[in-house]
Amino acid sequence: MMVLFAGKNLYSQVDFDEYIRSVRNYKNGFWLKLSNFLAGDAVGFRRMEAIKETEEKGWDVHGKML
Repeated sequence: MMVLFAGKNLYSQVDFDEYIRSVRNYKNGFWLKLSNFLAGDAVGFRRMEAIKETEEKGWDVHGKML
């Protein structure tokens, strides 16, 4: 997933844990909720957050859409 979001040249330089920490600061904003509401799939950081949760809780994780 990180390759899709950051690109094939930059993904290896992204600190995944720091990315998740920074996203948690902005995840409840109005515009992100609106874009999620209008989208067919969750925006990228929601997907990345669900992947991170699988490391902690196992495969019984349900991602959050809104």
